[in-house]
Parts: sequence; C-alpha cells; structure tokens
Amino acid sequence: MATEEKKKFGFRQIQAFLNWAIHFVTYDIWRITENEMSGLKIIYIDIIKTIILAIRGFRNENLQTRASALTYNTLLSIVPLLAVLLGIAKGFGFQNAVRNELMHFFPGQQAELGKAFGFVESYLAQAQGGIIVGIGVVMLFYTVINLISSIEDAFNDIWQINKSRTWFRKISDYLALFIVMPVLMISSSGLSIFISTLRNTILDQYLFLTPLVELALHITPYLFTSLAFTGLYIALPNTKVKFLNGLIAGVFAGCAFQFFQLVYISGQIWVSKYNAIYGSFAAL
Repeated sequence: MATEEKKKFGFRQIQAFLNWAIHFVTYDIWRITENEMSGLKIIYIDIIKTIILAIRGFRNENLQTRASALTYNTLLSIVPLLAVLLGIAKGFGFQNAVRNELMHFFPGQQAELGKAFGFVESYLAQAQGGIIVGIGVVMLFYTVINLISSIEDAFNDIWQINKSRTWFRKISDYLALFIVMPVLMISSSGLSIFISTLRNTILDQYLFLTPLVELALHITPYLFTSLAFTGLYIALPNTKVKFLNGLIAGVFAGCAFQFFQLVYISGQIWVSKYNAIYGSFAAL
C-alpha cells in the first residue's frame, strides 16, 4: 500500500508540474515585467519567449508547406541556378574551384551534382555557341531571379512585411548576391587548404597545436555555412534586420544544416549496407 501511495503521490507531482509549466508558458511568462527579474533571468525568459514564438509561427504560418514549396521550386531551378553561379565564377576564372567546393559542400550528392554539372556545361556551351541567345539568356536569369524572389516572399511573410522589392532592386541585389557567393566558397576552400598546409608543414614542429588545428578544420564548414545563412537572413527580407539577430539565426540554421547533412549521409551509408532496394530509397 505504501508503494502505491508513493506512486500516486509521484504522479500527482508530475501532473502538478505539467499544469504549472503549461500555465507559465501560456499566461505567466507574458505578464512578467523586466522590473520583476534580475539580468540573468531576463535572458532566460527572453530565450523561452523566442522558442515559444518560433513554434507558434511555424504552426500558424504553415512554414512546413512553404518549405516544401521552396524545395520543389529549388529542384526545378537547380540547373539554371548553377548555370548562373558557375557562369559568374567563370568570368572571374575560378569556376573549377567553385565546382570542387560544391562537391565538398554536399559530400553525399557527388553523382547528382555531376549530372547537374553536365547539364550546366551543356547549357553554357550552347549559350556561347549562339544556339541560346536573347530570349534564352533572359529566361535563364528570370528563372533564377524568380527562385530567389520566392525565397524573399517567404521571408517577408515570416517577417510580416507586405511590400516586396522592386524588380530593379531585385536584379541588382540578387546579382550582388551571386557575385558574393563564389567568393565565399573560394574563401572557405582557401582557408581549409591553408589550415591543412599549416598542419602538414609548420605545425608538425608544434604537436601541442594539432588538436586546435583539427578543431579549426572541423569548424570551418560550420563557420561558412553559418555566414551564408546569416547573409540570407539579413539581405533577403525587405526590411532592416539587426546583425546580431541574423547571426544567431544563421548560426543555428548553419549548424542544423551541417548536422542533418551528416545524419543523412550516415543513414544513407547504413541503409545501403543492407539491400540495394533500400539503398535506392535512401538515395531518393
């Protein structure tokens, strides 16, 4: 009997705690003023509020449906997108470096990227050969601008901004974005090569620095992915976004992107070990 009473008491405590937690996040937290809390508690409360608002926004704004639509648009526009990106990189003379960096950035998609690059090279060769001129080039840029514009519209809805950029600003801003992207990719690749070179040459004499160098090599992809997302969150919405807010969101999104990419690659390798059919599903 004593054991049953303890179990009932434990269940009542859990139920009371859950009721308190629900009441706190739905009512009390929104009525607490800064004068009632110390500096550290204010930070905790702000973090909890941010998480709650993010969950509410995700549910109320149908962000999962919007993300699915953006994924579909991106898949349809991937070849024109890569064509513009590699075309601009080719103008600066480092299209091969950008291509290698994309291969490195998506380690589980080399075969798919190889096919996409084949389409892109054919696209660019036809454009240079005069088969695709005028209307074809305009449609190429229109497809890419329309893709980025759809991402901007999604961001504007999340930020509750009713007015989009003018077409002139879209063309100028998006073109600047596509010029900066290859530079970031080359910087990421160059930094990784620089650190690897240091590790294999000069730093061999200082073995105590090896763990720091290895850590830097592992952090570099997260760093540049976070910077890329930060740039998107600051530049794409048609409003002024504070750098700190964009940085926090960019770091979170960049780390999540790298994490889920590792999970996907690990899962693909694990499933592929069992059966070719399951491996095909994993690739899809």
